[in-house]
Amino acid sequence: MDVWDTARRARFQAVAPSGLTVRTADEFLLWVEATYPLLVERVLERQVDYFRRKDHITKTQAGQGLVAHLAEAGAPGFARQVAERVRS
Repeated sequence: MDVWDTARRARFQAVAPSGLTVRTADEFLLWVEATYPLLVERVLERQVDYFRRKDHITKTQAGQGLVAHLAEAGAPGFARQVAERVRS
């Protein structure tokens, strides 16, 4: 997994075209969730259903697995948001 450190991110932002903001995966996913919550809700439902059917597990287990995958992929903040959604 490639996680950007602060110095690398600053260097990339310095060469990014004007008007673009460099975001981590976590920041981007949190922005999408804040901007398009209903879209994120629909996608999460589809993802949980996919894992449920693929692995023959309960909806709760599938949601927990999705949260774990997101955290491992470098999106811990978004994973926490997803955990809140799949609990309700």
